Amino acid sequence: MPLKFIAIIVFFIGMAGLVLAFFWDRKKPKNSETSPLFDELFPQQEEWEPEAVDINESSDMPAIYSGLHKHKYLLPKDSNSLYTRLSSLFADQYNIAPRVRMADIILTKEQDITKQSGDVKNAMSVLSSTVFDFVLTDPHTGEIKLAMITEDQLEHSGNREFIVGLMSYLSFPLYPYEQLVGMDDNELAVDISETIDNAFYT
Repeated sequence: MPLKFIAIIVFFIGMAGLVLAFFWDRKKPKNSETSPLFDELFPQQEEWEPEAVDINESSDMPAIYSGLHKHKYLLPKDSNSLYTRLSSLFADQYNIAPRVRMADIILTKEQDITKQSGDVKNAMSVLSSTVFDFVLTDPHTGEIKLAMITEDQLEHSGNREFIVGLMSYLSFPLYPYEQLVGMDDNELAVDISETIDNAFYT
């Protein structure tokens, strides 16, 4: 085949390639119009760092809550130790309930406060403010067997005579105590049991 003829063929093939490339480039869709970037499809959210909120400074907190805080422990250390001791001594005999209001175990005959006499209202005020350290109850029936309170509490209440007198009148075993650390377990168990027996069976 003559070289001239071959050159003509190569020339036309080259021209055809250029024409095709030109039209292909014009028909090719632009990325900006049909293929949005990944960041546009899935925009990254700004990093969020939560700020610690001080409840005492929260604008949504009712004013009545300010200045209040919770107790970390239900019982002071000494009372907690005595609670553990009593629970061990009377594990099969009594349940031990700590911090029981006198008003929760002594009721008024007239429940309607508007019909109560002044004496009854005064008495209920004392009952509401008096808290027994421990109350012993029967584990099977729930019957209250004895209430314990420190001598200091009785003295500082200013109502010792009324409290002791009422408990005696109702045949309700009351066990005022001071320091029980020096009393061994057997002596303490006997002393409490005798207090209960004397109230219920004499």
